[in-house]
Amino acid sequence: MTAAHSYWRCDWTHTHVGDPVVMFYEVDGAGDVPRIVDVFRDGSGMAQCVGDYIGRENDLPGVDSLVEGSFLEATREMRAVMSPGGIEDCGERITLVQTDAEMFEEVWLRHRKR
Repeated sequence: MTAAHSYWRCDWTHTHVGDPVVMFYEVDGAGDVPRIVDVFRDGSGMAQCVGDYIGRENDLPGVDSLVEGSFLEATREMRAVMSPGGIEDCGERITLVQTDAEMFEEVWLRHRKR
């Protein structure tokens, strides 16, 4: 990993069955997301990387990224107004905090299916 990478944790409090409640993002300097980990309410998780899409690049949401557009651009406003308690809307709460590579790698290894 280069110093240009940043790591983010998004907690999402909601009642949607089957959707993750915690997402971890590895973000490169261009705002692309080469790796992501979704953690579900039952503690299970799914770790994906861009390399999982070799031969199926058209299935990627973005170009060389697991999200469409720049993560940094898409979350700029959210990060600017984020309070420690997160943002609440329609009974759902989202928090987004920067974390470190060590935390990301720990979660990545725990949920990566080989």
